[in-house]
Amino acid sequence: MKKLLTFLLIGTMFGCGVINLNNTTKKECSTKKECCKKNVKMDPQTVAVFVINKTDQPIYWHRTMGMDKADVYDTIPANGGTLLSNSNTQPPNGATSFIGTINKPLNCTGGPQNGSWNFVFGFDGTNQMKFNYANEGGSPSAVCPATATKNHADWAYTATWSSGNCYKSKTNSFKRDTVTFTTSLWPKTEEEGKCTLTFNEMVTLSDSIALSITPEAVLYEASARPGVRIIETIYRGNDEWPSLTIGVSANGLDSVQKNTEPYLECLPIPLPVKMTLEEAEEKLQQSKYAGTWEIVVLRAPLGPVKLPPLYIFTVEEQGYIAVNTWTGMVSPLTD
Repeated sequence: MKKLLTFLLIGTMFGCGVINLNNTTKKECSTKKECCKKNVKMDPQTVAVFVINKTDQPIYWHRTMGMDKADVYDTIPANGGTLLSNSNTQPPNGATSFIGTINKPLNCTGGPQNGSWNFVFGFDGTNQMKFNYANEGGSPSAVCPATATKNHADWAYTATWSSGNCYKSKTNSFKRDTVTFTTSLWPKTEEEGKCTLTFNEMVTLSDSIALSITPEAVLYEASARPGVRIIETIYRGNDEWPSLTIGVSANGLDSVQKNTEPYLECLPIPLPVKMTLEEAEEKLQQSKYAGTWEIVVLRAPLGPVKLPPLYIFTVEEQGYIAVNTWTGMVSPLTD
């Protein structure tokens, strides 16, 4: 008994004691008085991202709310380093951001020096967590979404989800997924570009992906920006997933988002279309509406008159210029 009292006295002098009577996990504490309070259990994990760094530089990671404290900073080693980025932010109004600083590849002599990746998870006043922000402005990103070309970057990162999804803001969040980061020079070099897909080949690939999800899939539209490094397509889905958003990059990488809302803005497009994008662009540049275009969308618009699929170019100082895939006619679109 005398030895036990001596042991407890030493524990009182130098801290809170070394015996955890209720065997629970202690939260972070900043003062001796706070640490000496009885141990309390942490709230359960509500969201987690397992991060795999396959770049050749470290990734600097920030969680605005971790499991036991705010503002957790980590460094994920290069060439295969991993991190479980998790949070126990709680409903109905809790939120957390997972922020990655992606460094440019070692073989890149241009810029930018680093890039940003950011997902914000938050509850919507209920027990349902949402993506408040899903990296739509992340840069320089090669896919999902594509911002590298717009920002004139000399390199880009790719963030690939193991689920195959390309998540969007304001949709329901996952509870756990895995994301793998890679980096590469951008745009692709001439040698790398020899095996890249054309716009129409990417459409064909997206169609096979959509049909693998549901045999009811039919293309509604496909869009791309100059350089055609990536396309985004929208498909009719099925009763469970009324529409599908599928992204395909020129190197064959793809992303899939299954949507709970139908897409009602276009008529279905039977594939293959009778004209390639290259042929449509040639007709545009040979017309009186020639100019620099910012985006092209392949679609068959709804309207009082049924139209064939059109390549609709947004042309500087011209507006919307359509190329008819059946006749080759080039004409402006009016509201």
